[in-house]
Amino acid sequence: MRKAMVLALIISVPAASFAQSEIPTFVTIHQMAPAIEEIFTEPFETLVVITSDGKAITVTNQLARQVRSSVEEIKCFLKRINQGFDSVELIIHNHPTPSRWSLQDKRFYHRLKREGFKGDFALYFPWSKSMRYMGDDEVNRGKNGGA
Repeated sequence: MRKAMVLALIISVPAASFAQSEIPTFVTIHQMAPAIEEIFTEPFETLVVITSDGKAITVTNQLARQVRSSVEEIKCFLKRINQGFDSVELIIHNHPTPSRWSLQDKRFYHRLKREGFKGDFALYFPWSKSMRYMGDDEVNRGKNGGA
């Protein structure tokens, strides 16, 4: 078992991008990224940002079919751990139920790329403990990518 120091910064963020909807956001900052299987244990979607030095930021709204965050919010959370957007190696989120890339996933990926994101963007399936990486060809297809 790996020991990890976790700076638990759990806050409710009334971020401008979704302040009108009153959906709370819960953020946890990990000084060392836990194993993927340890992160995705709840029956709701969670987004994880992992940096090149092994830190991780988890973001959730505790909603079963979506996680809301923006590129600007991710940059803000990265500043809290003295990291820049260019330090992000992986952004991954889960779909607790069997599903494919959503239209929102594809739009978010395009926004990330426009902002200079160079890391991997992935989807984690907890029931099979498998991941699927999104590439530009996946996004540009007319239909969702398969699981």
